[in-house]
Amino acid sequence: MVWDSLLKKMLDSLPFLLSAIGCFSIVYSNRLDWARSKGYISTTNARKLSMGIASLIPSLCLIAVCLSGCNKTAVVTFMIVGTGFFGSMFAGVFSNHSDIASNYAGVLMGITNMIATIPGFVVPAVVGSLTHGTFGLAPWHLIFYTTSGILLLELVVYSIMASGEEQPWNNPPDDHPDDEAEGQKMVE
Repeated sequence: MVWDSLLKKMLDSLPFLLSAIGCFSIVYSNRLDWARSKGYISTTNARKLSMGIASLIPSLCLIAVCLSGCNKTAVVTFMIVGTGFFGSMFAGVFSNHSDIASNYAGVLMGITNMIATIPGFVVPAVVGSLTHGTFGLAPWHLIFYTTSGILLLELVVYSIMASGEEQPWNNPPDDHPDDEAEGQKMVE
């Protein structure tokens, strides 16, 4: 019993460990920055590639979970792989704020994180309503297929709309005279 509990805890943490220090947050980001510095890939394409990996592979893993039925090993493996690859998002959308508007990166991160918290309280209610009183895999398949579709939609929208180039509004023109020059005129 103790071993089962320990194994479950280790398996629960493995995807996040892979995501954080293993596959993408460190190793992948380092290699991607190297490729950008050598001119092999543009900033925009680097961000789109990262989001492609963070959306497509987890989406396919969720579909594979549905197709795995009750094969516990396959389900756990697909969940670990999917969550691990989700870590490339840090080299995608999270880095994109600094690329497009470094002067407003904190504000942009605040806005996107505010919007991103909505699923945190909506999804449990939806999952609860779909699974309440229903047994079997069918409601979970619906949830995983829906999540897979949302990830693919996210990929399409980001691929079309995202840019890694600095935006003109990041450096607005200075409409006010230089404060230091103004101060000297007042002294004279």
